Amino acid sequence: MAKEKIIVDTDIGQDMDDACAIAYLCAHPDAEIVGITTVTGDAVPRARLVSSVCNAMGKPDIPIYPGLETCILKEQHQAFCPQNHLLESWPHKTEFPEREALYFMQQTIRENPGEIILAGIGPLSNIGVLFQMDPELPSLLKGIYLMNGIFQKYDLQTWTKKHNDNSFSIATNGRNLEWNTCIDPYASAIVFEHTAKTFRVIGEDMTHQVVLSPEEFRDTLARKLPKILVEMSDAWIDYDPLAARKLTYHDPVAVTTIFNDKVCKFIRGNVGIETISPSLRGFSTFEEDPDGKHEIAYEVDPQEFFDEFSKVF
Repeated sequence: MAKEKIIVDTDIGQDMDDACAIAYLCAHPDAEIVGITTVTGDAVPRARLVSSVCNAMGKPDIPIYPGLETCILKEQHQAFCPQNHLLESWPHKTEFPEREALYFMQQTIRENPGEIILAGIGPLSNIGVLFQMDPELPSLLKGIYLMNGIFQKYDLQTWTKKHNDNSFSIATNGRNLEWNTCIDPYASAIVFEHTAKTFRVIGEDMTHQVVLSPEEFRDTLARKLPKILVEMSDAWIDYDPLAARKLTYHDPVAVTTIFNDKVCKFIRGNVGIETISPSLRGFSTFEEDPDGKHEIAYEVDPQEFFDEFSKVF
């Protein structure tokens, strides 16, 4: 069976979940990471963190490219990488190609039509500019998988609001904006203008259900995971008061759905991103449409995720 060829676009270095997603793909027997790009501020230190994870996972030769540090038409609110200090503990590359991330993505997709899966687990600056630069690329992908958006208030189970035309919109109340979407809302809007053979979106309303307390983490996953992931998780627990209560596996949920259809259930429709209102810029909406461009996750099985995630280590 041929391996899935995957490009990962990541903002590793904020919390531990990007590193967990990358390590999962490094370890999965059916995955071939053909390259990893970093996005948002401190793109080079983020690339060094990617290198440390790949090296620890026995994959030191995966190509790594620092990507865009700026947003489209707005200030960058994710300007630094709080897990920089972990680089002192783990071997990693220090030099990377400069200003080549988008060219690498474009060239790789064009040279492998219908074969590349693009996994976006950070803000969408790189991918948005890439699609604006070469609008044909989405149609050349095998699939797009994003951890992005909020499509319901995640603690409510009755999430559909019916309309007279038998479609429905999903909007959030309370938690209005998802980080990856609103960091660069214009890039997000560009990405969601496109479609692909498979275009799946796993929103924060789903991933917020996939959590472990620090105690549960140490009693279960920490006993199986590579040491670098345990250290990154501990660093996040020390850095973030919320992580001291629970660790949330946002990005790993998204990438496990590439290989396991039981982790999430999906529904087809169209995702929209608000770009006009200053207070709601990056707000994500969804309308069901059997012929729509996208699929969003509407149900997640946390235990299925943890079984899938942990089995590769």
